[in-house]
Amino acid sequence: MPLAWEKHAVLELLSLWHTLREDDVQHTSGCARDTGRGQEAVAKLQEEGLRALFHQLDIDDLQSIRALRDFLKEKYGGLNVLVNNAGIAFKVKDTTPFAVQAEVTLKTNFFGTRNVCNELLPLVKPYGRVVNVSSMVINSALKGCSQELQQKFHSDTITEDELVKLMTKFVEDTKKNVHEKEGWPNTAYGVSKIGVTVLSKIQARMLNEKRKGQINYKFESFTKDVLQILISSPFTVLGLC
Repeated sequence: MPLAWEKHAVLELLSLWHTLREDDVQHTSGCARDTGRGQEAVAKLQEEGLRALFHQLDIDDLQSIRALRDFLKEKYGGLNVLVNNAGIAFKVKDTTPFAVQAEVTLKTNFFGTRNVCNELLPLVKPYGRVVNVSSMVINSALKGCSQELQQKFHSDTITEDELVKLMTKFVEDTKKNVHEKEGWPNTAYGVSKIGVTVLSKIQARMLNEKRKGQINYKFESFTKDVLQILISSPFTVLGLC
């Protein structure tokens, strides 16, 4: 079974909100697939004096994402900060067939995150911030890719459709047990985070062309750099666990 990052993410969110000055934050909304954990995290935020609420979200379910979208639009008219930190990873010794690991991991980490961005980015207000949390594992994952794949991922002109086709191909190649022959590394989590990172670059480029906006991709653990990006008064914050 995959190792869910929900507990890890909740702890990061608690640390994040505690660091932010209360006067800077109008509202904080925490989202999680597990309602119990999400409500527990919000309760702790409220104990810290923050105006927090919980909204259930399963990023594997497009209808769940759209329900959150409609809620944010109706209640707040949008949002200023979106933190995409939802994700899963299989344990190293997990015996689940690699093809299954690839499909499950990519469904949540890449395709789920992409769906959240596509539905919620239009709600991000001018000069808002979006943080797609990536991972340091992409360094080794990229090195494990063929030169042809590396060139595609490093391209400044790669499109979202082209990226989606590459991520889909990886999953299909694992089912045929030819992924290594086709130039892919033997890490589903690593490929998913390559996808998230490249997606962030693509969407940042598109936003810069259409309107004033910014998408920042950062490593898995929150850092001072991430906090600096998020602190801009005052705003509605949404964190996805």
